[in-house]
Amino acid sequence: KFSSIQDAIEAAPLGGTVVVCKGTYPGMVTVDRRVTLAGKHGATIDATGDVYGVGVSASSTTVTGLTVENASPLDADTGQIADGIVTIGLVNGQPVPADHVKIIGNVVTGNLGSGIDLNSTSHSVAFGNKADGNGVGINVADDLGVAASHNLIAFNVANENFGGCGIALADHTGAGVTDNVVAKNVANDN
Repeated sequence: KFSSIQDAIEAAPLGGTVVVCKGTYPGMVTVDRRVTLAGKHGATIDATGDVYGVGVSASSTTVTGLTVENASPLDADTGQIADGIVTIGLVNGQPVPADHVKIIGNVVTGNLGSGIDLNSTSHSVAFGNKADGNGVGINVADDLGVAASHNLIAFNVANENFGGCGIALADHTGAGVTDNVVAKNVANDN
């Protein structure tokens, strides 16, 4: 047993699986090693006061089966991200993007920013997730000045996201949001 999800990630072998048991875990998690982070039914990360619930800075990582909620920095005016699950993780205080990330079968809700943010990533997947009640349901962007390309966003439900977007593709820096596939999703009442 480990005292935190982060400790379990650091101890896991590369390519291994970190299983998150049923329960609510406070704080944010940075997946900075190539592992699968797999939640059992009822595994919840409550990111109240944090900039993200799960941030991925290691390429070829999978995040599956988790509920991630309430990402909201205490000082929301700082421009910090407030995402449930994002393909950027903070490493030594610096944002580091990851590619080939699979975000599958998660529930993200109540996050001030995006429920799921495929940001500055390529060849990543958001598949079969439920993103309701966030600022944006699922976002694809290039905020670090790195293109977001060749990603797959499919079979997700993104309803009632208060920022007005169920699924958004946004080129904020000019690096580009290109060659992404968005298919067979449901996005209502955003």
